[in-house]
Amino acid sequence: MQLSRTVEYALHATLQLARGAAGGPISSSKLAAVGVMPERFLLQVLRQMVTHGLLRSTRGVDGGYALARDPNEITLLDVIEAVEGPLVFKPPSAQTLPEPTWTGLRVTLDNGVAALRAEYARLTLAQIVKDSAAEQAASAAAPPVDSSPAPVSSVSAKTRRDGPANSIVSHTDPSLDRANRASI
Repeated sequence: MQLSRTVEYALHATLQLARGAAGGPISSSKLAAVGVMPERFLLQVLRQMVTHGLLRSTRGVDGGYALARDPNEITLLDVIEAVEGPLVFKPPSAQTLPEPTWTGLRVTLDNGVAALRAEYARLTLAQIVKDSAAEQAASAAAPPVDSSPAPVSSVSAKTRRDGPANSIVSHTDPSLDRANRASI
């Protein structure tokens, strides 16, 4: 499954707002700049989320957008459905498959979408922000990876310099040398 660009922008914006939830509204231009998104398109996405009750907008010099609810109450499913509509299985024409096959396929796909909806409904903006902060802290605390080459043992250095110890071709066997020269 691939998320649309609209969903991607909606997630960028709502996660930025969730990180700065107590700091007041954030302007659309700042949301666009931080998320590297075109502001005109982002404004359309933000308006959809205001219409669906996920964001509130404030006009004026100190205006901008803020979450309309606590980040613990806004789910990934809320954000996706605010900009894309209900997450449902949209089947192709039933005429392309025999009826028993079609019915079984539809039940399976409906069950898959129901499981996906349940998982997205479980994950809140607050949890995503918390998980990403923990991941950033863990990567910052991790010891640096040593990118210097590994030391070469004396055996492997000798093998590189002199060739393998148990070579299949003997360089001192004249019959092999004649056969190799003849094949050239």
